[in-house]
Amino acid sequence: MIDLENLKVEFQGGNISELKEFEQLMREFYAHNCDDFVILMNGIKYIPILEKIGNNWKSHIGISLDAGTRETFMKIKNIDAFDQVIENIKKLRKVSEAQISLKYIIIKDVNDNKEELEKFLEIAKSIGNIQPLNLEIDYNNTILSKGTKFEIPKHYYELFKFAEKYCKENNIAYKVFPYTENLLKQGYSI
Repeated sequence: MIDLENLKVEFQGGNISELKEFEQLMREFYAHNCDDFVILMNGIKYIPILEKIGNNWKSHIGISLDAGTRETFMKIKNIDAFDQVIENIKKLRKVSEAQISLKYIIIKDVNDNKEELEKFLEIAKSIGNIQPLNLEIDYNNTILSKGTKFEIPKHYYELFKFAEKYCKENNIAYKVFPYTENLLKQGYSI
């Protein structure tokens, strides 16, 4: 009942290594020659089975780093794994032809400053071949403002301009998702 020739598999949710059936599911998909994956994760734990995606340019592995420093990472993720995540990204980049993207979610009063963002961008540049780099707004602010107006802070616009310019100057693919683009155009969410 599943169209195996056109199957696209997508996993979301941060720490997919905690999904007990993840590796078993991946082995089953590989056994049926599935070659189109989207895996969104936090990168805290290295998952060797992802290496099998290795030679598949159609697949995408997205890692949400959200910080440029260990201290900020710890504030956001509540775990001291910043260096480990960077090493996992580098290791995966070496063995995989899949698109690997990095995400930076701007979190109000935590990482919403140019210094932190610039350090994140420098990490992406040092890793190389990031496809693409994503800059986003913490949707919790927009979603939790139900019935009230959440105005996009003015300095966010400067952060987006800075990231776009940095990526262009350093030949890094850059992407802002349409939902975030609309929020920025509108200036607020309800």
